[in-house]
Amino acid sequence: MEFEFLLYDVTSTYFEGKMDGNPKARRGYSRDQRPDCKQVNIGLVVTPEGLPIGYEVFAGNTADVTTVEDMVAMMEAKYGVARRIWVMDRGMISEDNLDFLRQRGARYLVGTPKSQLRVFEAALLERQSRYCSPSPPSGWVTSLASMPSCTCVQSASSSARREKELAMLELQRQRLRAQLDKSHASLQRRPAKDPGAIERRLGRWLGRFPAAERLVQVIVERDAAGHACGLQITERAERTQWAAHAHGACLLRTHCPEQDPARLWRWYLQLTQAEDALRISKSDLSLRPVFHHKDERVEAHILVCFLSLALWRVLEMWMRGKGLGTCARQLLKEVASVERSRHRAQHGRGAAGQNRRLCRVPGGAPAGGVPPRSPWPNCSITYLQSVRRAAVSDATFVAQESGGTVARRTALQSQPSHSRVVVAWRADEF
Repeated sequence: MEFEFLLYDVTSTYFEGKMDGNPKARRGYSRDQRPDCKQVNIGLVVTPEGLPIGYEVFAGNTADVTTVEDMVAMMEAKYGVARRIWVMDRGMISEDNLDFLRQRGARYLVGTPKSQLRVFEAALLERQSRYCSPSPPSGWVTSLASMPSCTCVQSASSSARREKELAMLELQRQRLRAQLDKSHASLQRRPAKDPGAIERRLGRWLGRFPAAERLVQVIVERDAAGHACGLQITERAERTQWAAHAHGACLLRTHCPEQDPARLWRWYLQLTQAEDALRISKSDLSLRPVFHHKDERVEAHILVCFLSLALWRVLEMWMRGKGLGTCARQLLKEVASVERSRHRAQHGRGAAGQNRRLCRVPGGAPAGGVPPRSPWPNCSITYLQSVRRAAVSDATFVAQESGGTVARRTALQSQPSHSRVVVAWRADEF
């Protein structure tokens, strides 16, 4: 390959405790829905296959857009300056970051907020090309335009995705309009003396439907006495039309020499590998929450999770090569079930269908801790517990086979108080 692809994304992990002694523990935007806890941000760099090759820990109140320069400098210090293509989402992007990458000779393929779609709308409409992938997503159409700043802008749109997003927007609009009409009818029946309270109530309703809020304009009407007597609701037709045009579209910016919009789009979709790596770190590798308080222990915890993620990805690659699929989680579950069965067998609690036998060995274990000889051939003995004489008088012990049916009942007679209850099983049954 002429270029080396690196996928970069940022996540956060929160702490349990006050964390007064950790300077990086700060409150910020929580991706774990825990704004009440302090956190740190973690920038992760992975390959297109999802293999992690570098990370950096930032303060919890660090904005994603400010981490790009530090991460690029860290990767160049570790692995040298190379011809790399950085793939990042829209949260990392600013004009300063793009200038920084261009000055260092690095390429980029980044997402761009839809708000900038108007800026490149005319240029994108001049060139359109159908998605040429062998197995394209249904309805995807891409456009590619070259800008004076040596940056190519690509727009990818999908009819299916547009229909879905417009349906979600219409649902929000209907719910918001129903609440506004209800408040309007209530104010017409009984005007409110405090218009400020009505405005605050409207603010709460508009905040619940942020997408639909941009499509309407609401003004509180007042009567001659200054009371709130109704609502003036105006639909913003131009914003509704723009939403119908922009929904289902994804805007990308790139500095790559590649001119095939389909290939650029496939490259950007590889960013899901970085997102999947962060999700595995949190769910399967227990990255969150962090119970350590000292800075060096927090760093060690994150390092162990990073190494575990690398091993996880290597395991997935090995499974793919052996034809075992790509789900390392399922493989670990199967291995754990085998290990549990072995543990039960070693401690006399085998799986269903294993015929257990109970016996009493008077006098306890001989000197030196050597267990007594089994009364049956090809059997082994394991001590379970010491029992008192009163506890074993006329006691009945039950061994079970598969299906939970009772297979054997052995009545044990009274033995000296220092005797032990033991279990014996056939060694060839495991």
